[in-house]
Amino acid sequence: MREMKMLPVSSIFIVLLYLLEFCRSCNNCFYHPNMCANTSSCIVALSWSTYSSAYNISIKISTEYFQLTNNEDFWIGLGTSKTASMEDSKITLCSVTNDNVAITQSYGYAHGITPDTIGASLTTQIRITKEGDTLSCQYLLHKSLLSTDANFIFIGAGKIVDGMVQYHLKTPIISPELINFGADALFSDTQSTSDSLILLHASAMLTAYGVLMVVTVYCSRYLQLIFEKTWFKIHAHLAFLMLFMCLVGVASISIRQGRFTTGTHEIIGFIVVGLTVLQITLISLRPYQGHGARSGTIIAHTLIGTSIFILSFVNILLGLTKHKLHLPVSVVIIQGLYTCWVIFGVLIGNELLRHFHGPNSATYVKNLKVYSVVNLSIILVYGCTVVILLNVVG
Repeated sequence: MREMKMLPVSSIFIVLLYLLEFCRSCNNCFYHPNMCANTSSCIVALSWSTYSSAYNISIKISTEYFQLTNNEDFWIGLGTSKTASMEDSKITLCSVTNDNVAITQSYGYAHGITPDTIGASLTTQIRITKEGDTLSCQYLLHKSLLSTDANFIFIGAGKIVDGMVQYHLKTPIISPELINFGADALFSDTQSTSDSLILLHASAMLTAYGVLMVVTVYCSRYLQLIFEKTWFKIHAHLAFLMLFMCLVGVASISIRQGRFTTGTHEIIGFIVVGLTVLQITLISLRPYQGHGARSGTIIAHTLIGTSIFILSFVNILLGLTKHKLHLPVSVVIIQGLYTCWVIFGVLIGNELLRHFHGPNSATYVKNLKVYSVVNLSIILVYGCTVVILLNVVG
């Protein structure tokens, strides 16, 4: 019955995840590349805040990326579209022509035309700044000029020649997912739920593969000597709990996205989930001791488990660097250090312990108990720390 005591503790941890999801508000910003966090390494950095009748918009771009120079007229464009297509987009341009600054709007392609200037009653406090290779445009825009629905966001820039908007020399940066730009994040139920689903996905997957998978592997490989009769039950319970958390993560992101995406993180994720389901199936259907297929099943189980282990840790790092989470770099550093510790501290450390003391010696078993308490404590601290940082700081 000793292994059954873990289930209530795990359930409390799962409930804690759910509670944390709905205590966090989203960020009004979009950065590219991921995790550049509004530093000089950003190609684009967009942020906005809400007033009673207007949005305070700030756009920063890299002049090097968009191939602009300091002595020419230019435009910086903010586009919104429901289909990630320029043809049906609404574009707001911050333009500088002969030292005259203006905010203009157009629909579809803006180049090759002279857009109408938005009146002073609808936009004001326009400010252009240049810092090194960074161009910034900040302005107030009346709420009536921006959609309050979720849209893909475009950020582009180009030259203005003889008062005409020229085609951008570099492809605009497009958000990989819908962003509820027009809504106030503090009061938008749709946006809050959307961000909560993203964080629920991240928290569930971190729990499944960052915590439960590691403990499951640890139990199978190293705890057989301590729990001689019950280790497999513990191993199986943990594996099924891992599968449950995995399915929670898949369900939450499926509801959030509402469509199939083919990014690197998503493709690896599908592979990992498929292998996880296959692995759990092998556990459930493994042949009895002495059966001819027993050895083949064990080999397959080991190979699949190793693949899940490697791919999941790679994918966790990919997922944590996705721009929508806006996480501080410290979270990624913690994950990187934890990954190194799992490899060198948990796996290689235990193998060295087995090698020096002998896999069945009394000294090894005694040291293994102490080492296991330390290892499992670190895993638990990691899980709580990263999930809390993910939901509170991110």
